[in-house]
Amino acid sequence: MRASARGWLLLLFGVLLFTALPAARADRERTGPDSFLPYRVYTVNDLAAQVESDAVVRQRLAKHFHVPEAELVSYLRSNLKVVEFSSSGWRPVYGVTRTGRIYRGRDYFHQGGKVFGLADGTPVIKYACGNPLITKLPPLAPRKAARAPEVPEMSVHAPEEYALVVGLPLAPQFEIPGPVPFEAPHEYPTAAEIPLAGAFAVAPTPVSPSPGPPPLWPLGFVPFLHHHHGPPPPPIPEPSSLLLLGSGLAVIGGLIWRRRR
Repeated sequence: MRASARGWLLLLFGVLLFTALPAARADRERTGPDSFLPYRVYTVNDLAAQVESDAVVRQRLAKHFHVPEAELVSYLRSNLKVVEFSSSGWRPVYGVTRTGRIYRGRDYFHQGGKVFGLADGTPVIKYACGNPLITKLPPLAPRKAARAPEVPEMSVHAPEEYALVVGLPLAPQFEIPGPVPFEAPHEYPTAAEIPLAGAFAVAPTPVSPSPGPPPLWPLGFVPFLHHHHGPPPPPIPEPSSLLLLGSGLAVIGGLIWRRRR
């Protein structure tokens, strides 16, 4: 019983292995001779991944297209896509030998056949095997930068334009009164029941005429009051001067008396 169970398990394992092998071979299907890629590819991501992972393939394609290896991988990922031939006919195809020699050949392509090319339909690399169809990657036009939406110019005196652009509700507008014109006192508005004239009337105060300036003729005699004829009087010495003079005479007299003695 145990032997038969083991036999059935081995048979089931063999069937599963037999069914899984074709799928594995399909995932990693080898290309034909003189192909640039060792395995067949059907999407741009698989093509770029195989070129990026295989140094020999990357070096051969970069040498053929005359571009750096780093730029080659980014170019394939960003610009290539699966397109179709617009017409049938013979086209040049480039192959590579095992020693790395690149040569030119010819192949017939049918209209509607798949190929790795640009968005405008220009064929670049052969489908599945990865052999180049041209010798130089076509330059791409620079992409235009997205322009920011233009904001209309707004005047200082129109806040409602800014509110409409930003999306805010309009605030109520208030009129600012202009400058009040100058009016005479009799033009001011008064109450109807109190007349302006006579209500605040004030009796005028009599103003006496101001006296004129005093006469200046008496000042003419002032210089004559201090005028003195003859020599000026002798100056009167001050007490401190007399004290200083007396002290000096006393010192001189004491010295003379002491010397004689």
